[in-house]
Amino acid sequence: MLRKKAETLLRENETRLVELTSQSRTIAWETDTDGKYTYVSNVVSLVLGYTPDELIGKMHYCDLHPEKNRAHFIETTQKILHSNASFHEYEHKAVHKNGQLVWLATSG
Repeated sequence: MLRKKAETLLRENETRLVELTSQSRTIAWETDTDGKYTYVSNVVSLVLGYTPDELIGKMHYCDLHPEKNRAHFIETTQKILHSNASFHEYEHKAVHKNGQLVWLATSG
């Protein structure tokens, strides 16, 4: 009985989290040590036009950044990631699947 209630609460919380991230247009993501996506939430479709399957295991996080300043973006993000410090609302551009530029604020 207790387990069933815990499972129900877990599903309800998961539903709330999905709804919250969709409404706030928050993309949850993870990468491997090389920066290739290992997880991307479905919200990426709303924000950048890609499905998670188009990114996971196929694209590096920097592949979505415009080519023009990509080297600087990689250098900056590598410094942040190697510092092992948390970061909040790092603003940067990404290219939507349709080619439009989208501003993102990334935290981690």
